[in-house]
Amino acid sequence: MRNYNSLVGLSPELRAVLADTGNSGLPSIRGPWFVVDPYKTTESSVSADGAFSTLLDAYTACVSGRGDGILLLSGGTGTASQTTSYLSSCLTWSKHGITVVGVGAPVSTFQRARIANKVITTGSISTIAFPTATIISDSASGFITAGFKVGDIIRVNTTENTNDSTGNIITAVTAGTITCGASTFTVQTAGTAGATTISSYCSDLIVVSGSNNSFVNIHLDNGDTDALALGALKVTGARNYFGSVHAAVGVADANSTITHSLWLAAAEENTFEYCVFGKDTVDRGGVATYDILLSGAVARNKFYDCETIRQSSTGTGCLAVYANATTGGRPTLFKNCIFSVWNTAGGNANCSYMFGSTGSCDFVWFVDCTYPGYAALSNDSVAWISGEVNSQASGLMYT
Repeated sequence: MRNYNSLVGLSPELRAVLADTGNSGLPSIRGPWFVVDPYKTTESSVSADGAFSTLLDAYTACVSGRGDGILLLSGGTGTASQTTSYLSSCLTWSKHGITVVGVGAPVSTFQRARIANKVITTGSISTIAFPTATIISDSASGFITAGFKVGDIIRVNTTENTNDSTGNIITAVTAGTITCGASTFTVQTAGTAGATTISSYCSDLIVVSGSNNSFVNIHLDNGDTDALALGALKVTGARNYFGSVHAAVGVADANSTITHSLWLAAAEENTFEYCVFGKDTVDRGGVATYDILLSGAVARNKFYDCETIRQSSTGTGCLAVYANATTGGRPTLFKNCIFSVWNTAGGNANCSYMFGSTGSCDFVWFVDCTYPGYAALSNDSVAWISGEVNSQASGLMYT
């Protein structure tokens, strides 16, 4: 494999937050580097030598705890497939000690070294039947051609509604059958099932349950329209680092009150620097969704120079940060962060409070933060505020 160090376009600021970057702009790692080149799926003649075409393939090649690295290349001129590694199912990142670096312009928002969801669907067809409680059969034998694979979570919609269901995890797939692990499909022939659509979705794009991993200069975008496509990044592990990572959900923002761009679930000692959460290109409407969700006994997680962004024409209950953590954790720190909400119509504050909680969580600290577009920081006693905390609810910054 050739040397890819010269391809890495990292700014001095990004290099500063990487440990021991050296002259190449890459951090020193203990194991080998694996390269992901999305170009390989469409234009193999210009893809990097020896590269994987998907992030999942590179992750599978990594050995937990060895100290491996993954370079995520980007190409093309916009949002085409050459810039994106697609996932059709949630990637559970249970391995430890892996460093992921996006090779692209070192911007903090909508980076082109991107990981996004890919919806696999049959479209509406009438050759699908349900011979057992766990099997879907297709006499046209199109499941492999459509791209379904083991691990995909699927939604089933039939015109009869008998087998409409969500959360079905594929355990085996052939050209003509899909087997799901815990499904309870009613036995039906193709004739009685009617026209059926089967589609995959990612509840969360990536779930980081491992520890001691680093993610730098990448964009995570779950733009699925499914009602259960709820998040971009979920962290349950400990001591992971995220630098210049943009995590966002797309048009599914208003599907549920648990919709989130980042979810820390009983996660501990994770650090976020120069990260962006949310998306200001989609109106989140009147549903109380969250950019950052804290749950469980979260402990000692820290956010430095981070930002949440959202668009909301209504929705006074929308929150940048929401905590329903139980006791037993430790404080979460936000320092020098910006929490913003934008309305195309302009005017005064679009949302009532930037932060909210169930009232039972451990304290959240906001130090030297601003929250333009929100009427107030919080009406919750669990938020501790120090330093200079500014609002821009009326369009004028004050200190």
